[in-house]
Order: sequence, then structure tokens, then C-alpha cells
Amino acid sequence: MKRSVGVQIVVAFLVSALARPAVGVAATPRDVLPRVALGATGPKVAVFVVPLDLSASQQQGAIEGAAEAALARAARFTVVPVQDAFNPSSAGKHAQVVDDARAKLKTGKQALDELDNVKATADFKEALEALQKADLTREFPALLDAWVMKAAGHATGGENVPARKDMEAVIALSPRAEFSPTFFPPELIKFAEAQKKLASNAKGELLVRTEPPGARVWVDGQYRGVSPVTVAGLTSAKHFVTAALGGYALGQSQVSPGEAQLDLELSELAQAWKKALVDIKRDPEGAVRDTSTQAVAKAAAVDQVLLVIAKKSVAGEQLELIGVRLEASDGHNDAYRTGTVNPGDPEALATFFDGLAAKDDKRDGKDAVHHYKGAEGSDVRTIVTYSLLGGGAAFVIAGIILGSVALLEHNTFLSLPQKQTGPSALAFSNGRGASIGADISYGIGLASLVTGAVLFFTRPSSGASPDTTADDSKKRDAAQKKQQDDAKAAAQQKDDARRLDDEKKKADDARAAEEKKKKDDEAAAAAAKKEEDEKKKLSKKEQAALEKKEKEEAERRRREDEKRAAEEEKKKKDEERRAAVEEEKKRKEDEKKASKGQTKKEKEEAERKAKEEEEARLKAEEESKAKEAAEKKKRDEEEKKRREAEEKKKKEEDHDDLRNY
Repeated sequence: MKRSVGVQIVVAFLVSALARPAVGVAATPRDVLPRVALGATGPKVAVFVVPLDLSASQQQGAIEGAAEAALARAARFTVVPVQDAFNPSSAGKHAQVVDDARAKLKTGKQALDELDNVKATADFKEALEALQKADLTREFPALLDAWVMKAAGHATGGENVPARKDMEAVIALSPRAEFSPTFFPPELIKFAEAQKKLASNAKGELLVRTEPPGARVWVDGQYRGVSPVTVAGLTSAKHFVTAALGGYALGQSQVSPGEAQLDLELSELAQAWKKALVDIKRDPEGAVRDTSTQAVAKAAAVDQVLLVIAKKSVAGEQLELIGVRLEASDGHNDAYRTGTVNPGDPEALATFFDGLAAKDDKRDGKDAVHHYKGAEGSDVRTIVTYSLLGGGAAFVIAGIILGSVALLEHNTFLSLPQKQTGPSALAFSNGRGASIGADISYGIGLASLVTGAVLFFTRPSSGASPDTTADDSKKRDAAQKKQQDDAKAAAQQKDDARRLDDEKKKADDARAAEEKKKKDDEAAAAAAKKEEDEKKKLSKKEQAALEKKEKEEAERRRREDEKRAAEEEKKKKDEERRAAVEEEKKRKEDEKKASKGQTKKEKEEAERKAKEEEEARLKAEEESKAKEAAEKKKRDEEEKKRREAEEKKKKEEDHDDLRNY
């Protein structure tokens, strides 16, 4: 059932004149959009969270969300969501899918402008199917746009039944969806308003669990919290559920209200991240923290990482956080801070992470600055160093004092009159003991000072990690690169093998189809030849009788088919009239029942049922009309062929008669 050319011209004019945003989805509130600075420029930053205990693990998603939001608010970074950072190749494929879908949307809208409803609807359908596989934490508005435009393609072509179906599906997911009168006739606009009213009273609930728990959860593109989480106010339709957690691939499914479990798969960088987790958990404030994070950051192809180390506080109600924003190139700490926050207080988390995103700390000249115990001089090595230096100084001072006492005693001894001349008397001196003590003190003091000085001047500076750290980083980078290359090679081999299998299967199928066609053609040719031979054997009179019989048989079959079709059509119309009478009777009974105190729920059910019956009736009428037209066309074609055959036969007989004459 197509619209007139005049109406379509008016539609085309309005399509080109009015703004596109009039069709599609209402502006999505800021608080339900993904916390990503879309279109932002600056270094690419990802958030890595290292939970040190179970309490921190259960809050990992909340920490990731708060950190990404703070980076986005700073408006000087390109925020890479955790699902992309830990799955770089999948992120690239998702981006390609989205680009292809947007291209289909564009060509579909152009086709709609040119009144090519068939092509427009096909393009919108392809875009919709592609976007259903994209990252719906970001692309859900585009998915709704494609769905609305698909409904618009049906509506502008006069196909109201599929248009209603698409509109109902969109409203079930987003009751605020808008349908422009530019594309949708008044009856469909009224239908949309009725559906929105029903959706606004939806009472469905969905409990979402993930394995592991603590992942961020989106339902129909709206952020709903950290799993496990219960979402209320849903319609009975299937809803899109998406879950994201650092270290895992994006989880996505379509589920009805009730309960849903998403088992998250390990990410592409799972092995590298697992090793980094072991190293960081072993020494959260040591040099290995930065080098391990650097290795994963390079594999994720990001410029910076906001590393958050979390553990349960001593009090048990809060989390102790260490936040470090570091460069992937050399590990320089652009920002560092520690604090204790309540994970249930969004403002506290926002304040903590805003401080890490606000500005960059200066370097030590050209050297990187690190904030860990080994670099700040607060570890055991530093304590021992200063203890040796202090102790050595004390022993040297003690040696000076004892030396002075020994010198004084020696002078006193020399000034005393000597009454004995024996060797023992000459050897005796009160200052000898002090002299020996001074020598020992000098020796210990000097040894302590030398050792302390060596430790002091060989300590790791605040500007760079030890050389061994750089070597470890290079080795880890090389191992990570090799792992990535091996994975890419394996994936390429798998793709090549699959492509070869597909090509071989296609070739085999084509060969089999060609052989079958050849055999069928040969069989048909043989049958035709046999029939021709049999006809040649018959006399002219017998041949005419046979042809007359065949003609009569064909005419009889045609009449029987027409009679059968007429009977079926009459029967169908009788059934439709009877069904219409019953529906009208039932509708009146329902109205009567409603007027006597029908409950709201029964009334809604009756309205829904009436709507479905009306749609079924309209669809049946359209199918009946289409079938009648097809049968009429078929009968006309058969009649035309029959007449042409009779005329041809008559001409041949006249020609034979003239020749015989």
C-alpha cells in the first residue's frame, strides 16, 4: 500500500528542510552517558585498578568509573575506557563496526530523501544489526536512532504494521524516544503516545550479577551501578545489559526482567596484567609498581595510566587509596597522592581523583620523578645509612674525648717523680687505657662513616629508577611485544584457514549446483525429445485429437482452480466477517465490564489485546488484498496465455489447410 506521488514529494521536501535531530531519540541526560570525554584531545589515558583485598575488589568498578569521570572533567585527556584499554584489537574491530553502521545510516537517510524506501529500510536494518554488537555503553543512542529510522522507512512507505512493531520495540527500551510527524502519520504518532503511557507504568525488575563481581553495569545504555545491582521500572521486553571491568572483555547480553548473570571473559592482555598484578601486590610502593604498569600501558597503546591501588582501611568502613598517574614512556609520575575515602561517597571519590587529573608535576630536570619508598629515602636502606653516619660521628667524638684524656694522663705521669726504676713502673700509665679506647672509637667511627657515605651516595635518586629497573622494563617490553606478535600471527593463521575453508566450500557448492543443473537440463532435453518423437509417430488426425484433449483438460483445470479460489476467498471473507462480529461483541462486553468497575490492570490488558487484534485484522486485510490481486493477476496471465495458444494453433491449422488445398 504505497502513498501517492504528491504525498511522497511533500515528504521529501520536509525531509530536506527540517533538521535531522527531529527524528530519533530524545537528548540523553548527562548522568546516563558513559563517563568519557567524547571528542577530547590530549594524551590517551586509561585507568588501571589494583585491589589488594576482597573489599577493594567489590568496589573496583566504582573506582574505575570515578577515575574515568575525573579525567573526562579535566578536559585535557583522551580517556580510553577499561574495556578498550585491556582489549586493543577488539576495540579496533568495534570502532570499524560503528563506522560501517554510521555509513549505512547516512546512505539510508539519503535514500529516504530520494523516496527509495526499500533501500532506506534495508540500510537502516543493516545499521541496527551492526550496532547491536557494538559497545552499547557508548553507542546505545546510535542504536536507537537506527531503530527509529528503520520504523520511519516503513512508515513513509505506507507499511504501518512493521513500523508499529519497530516503534513499540524502541519505546520499550527508551520511553523518551521521539517520532517526528515528518515521517510518521498521525495514527502512528497516537500509537507512540499510547505505548509511552504504558511504558511509563512499567514495574519490571532485573537483578544483574557478574562473575567476577564489582563490574560496572549499564542497562539500555544507562549506567545503573556496580554488580550485583537491581534495576527497577523496566518493561517486559528484552533489554540490553552491558558490563565492564578492568582486566576483562566487555560483557553484553539481551535479557528479560528477572535475573541475569554475565560471566566476563579474560581480556587480550590478561597474561601481562596478571604478572603486573603479582608484582604490584608484592610491593605496592616499590619501583616494580611503575615498571610493571609501564609494560601493560605500552601493550594497551596508551600514553598515560592512572594507577589506583586500593585496600580496606584499618577501621573497615573505608578504602585506603594510592593514586599514581604515570607516563608509559619512562614511568614519570605526573601526579601522586594517597588518601582514605568512603567508596559509597561519590563526592569523596571525585575529589580524590580530581586532584590526580588537575595538573602535572614537574620533572627533575630531564629525569623522571617517581614516588615510592625506595626513591624517597624512607625505607630500611635509608634508616641504616643515617644510623651508620650518626653512629660513626658519635664514635669519632668519643675517640677525640678519650684521646684528650689519654694525653692529659700521659703528661701527668711524666711530671710525677719516679721512685721506682723497674721496667713495670716505667710501663705503667693511667692514660694507656684511655688511649686504647680512643683508638678503638676512631676505628669504629671511621668504618661507620665510610659505610654510611657509600650507602648515601649510591642510593636511588628521586629522578630515576635503578639501572636494573630499566633493564627489567626493556625485557618485559620485549616479552610483551613477542607475545602480541605471536597472538597476531596465530589469529592471522586462523583467519586464513577459515577463509580458505569458506572459499573451498563455496567452490564445492558451486560445482555441485552446476552438475545438478547440467543433469536436470539433460533430463529435460531427453523428455522433450521423447515427447517430440512420440508426436511424430502419431497421424495428423490423432495429433489434433490429442492436442484438443490437452486443451480441454487445461481448461477444466483452470475452471476448477478458479472455482476453488472463489470458494476459499468466500470462506475466508465469511470467517473474517464472523471474527469481526465476534470481536465487536467481545469489545462491547469488555467495555461493559470496564464500566462496572474493571481494574486498571485488566483495562490495560484489554487495551493491549484490542490493539493486537486490530493489528492482526489490519494485517489480515492487507494480506487478503495482496492475495486477491496476485490471484487475479495469475488468472489474467493464464487466460492471456490460453488465448495466445489458441490463436497460434488456429493460425497453424489455417496454414495447413491452405497448404493441403
